Amino acid sequence: MVVWLWSLVMTNLSQVFQNSTPTVTTFVLMPLIFMITAVLAGGAVLGYPLYLVLHERKWGTAITLVALSLIWLGLIAAIITLLAIR
Repeated sequence: MVVWLWSLVMTNLSQVFQNSTPTVTTFVLMPLIFMITAVLAGGAVLGYPLYLVLHERKWGTAITLVALSLIWLGLIAAIITLLAIR
């Protein structure tokens, strides 16, 4: 949800700030929002595998979950890229 909102903001940014000049607040706020989004997305992908490793010592399951998450994210990125090229 957070990543979707971030992409929505970045896509429509030119409509929001049509004639405004960049300020110091803008240069600080944009990377800060991006970092928060990256941390939340990383926590969503790595949170449960980290729990499995630290509390239940299930390394195989944790590595499998991370690998499957990366494969699915790669497939989704490839599909979106192919659709954008057409």
